[in-house]
Amino acid sequence: MAKFTELKSCDDVPEVLRDAFIIRGYRPCGLSAKDAVLSCVAWMSNETVNVWTHLLPGLFFLVEGFRLLSEAASPDGDSVKSTHLNKLMLYMPLVSLTFAMALVMLTSSLAHCLSCLSPRARHTCFFCDYAAIGQFSVASGIAHFYYGGLQSSDGPTATGRWLMESSVFSPTVFAPAFVVIHMLAFVISCLTRHRWHRMRFLIRTLNYVVAFCANMTPSWARLFFGTTPVFGRTSLGYVFWQCTLNGMAAVANVVKVPERFFPGKFDIVGQSHQWMHVFLAGSLVQELRGLEIDLETRMSEFTHEPTIVTSVIVPILVVIATLVSVVAFRNTLQENGDLKKSHRD
Repeated sequence: MAKFTELKSCDDVPEVLRDAFIIRGYRPCGLSAKDAVLSCVAWMSNETVNVWTHLLPGLFFLVEGFRLLSEAASPDGDSVKSTHLNKLMLYMPLVSLTFAMALVMLTSSLAHCLSCLSPRARHTCFFCDYAAIGQFSVASGIAHFYYGGLQSSDGPTATGRWLMESSVFSPTVFAPAFVVIHMLAFVISCLTRHRWHRMRFLIRTLNYVVAFCANMTPSWARLFFGTTPVFGRTSLGYVFWQCTLNGMAAVANVVKVPERFFPGKFDIVGQSHQWMHVFLAGSLVQELRGLEIDLETRMSEFTHEPTIVTSVIVPILVVIATLVSVVAFRNTLQENGDLKKSHRD
């Protein structure tokens, strides 16, 4: 087992651990889990900022999740004119989403931290990362469907009223659709660690863009098929910043700037992947705040009320399905191929 005594250059580590345009700051392959964790605390490697830019937001979302759960379980009726059980169910999509945000941040942080254990461990870590993204995406889509969709107070147009009354915009259609879209995105992301290596960044980013667009469909329907002035829809300002920050993260993940033009200058701090982490964390904060406003201000007129099936059972089934898939993908890694190729999460 390797000892962590000094950082390495790209020429001193296996190809599977190398990142495009990153020259130095690598940890040696074969560290123990203990040394890998310590290396992210005591040393400034090229993964240290990646670890902390998702660890700290992950802890924030974990605290927020417990705050919302406590608020949902509170028997007071100041903000919810309903029974205690109904209040809990109204909050459940947002609670599930907040814990999913914590999960995706913490899983990403752990993946970056432990990626130097071995080539197989690196792939497995990022399979888990993609699984957490899939879980978050499903929870996000369900929350946007219940909280951000068209309601009577939005002054829906004729098309908007048709959408509200149509069976197409119903939980029985949207929940399975979210699961299919995001499971497909998860599988394709995992496959990029086996094939399509030259296009892997573009493919993964397009995956996330398609999944994001699917999640935002209810909010966009509200924006385009409602007649209430935009400035009157408080949460839509958060939607704007959520979309903007997600777009910036997507661009950062594909173009690899600034390290593409200045190799070796931004190895430790300032590389594009770190900026992507910051943009994504910021977009999740905007999403959480916007949906929380929608919950507080529009709950009395939800077109569809959350159910335990869509808010709890479906996310649990997605977790199980993605974990089984992670094991399957891990078992298909080839010693002479996948474990020697260079990849990024």
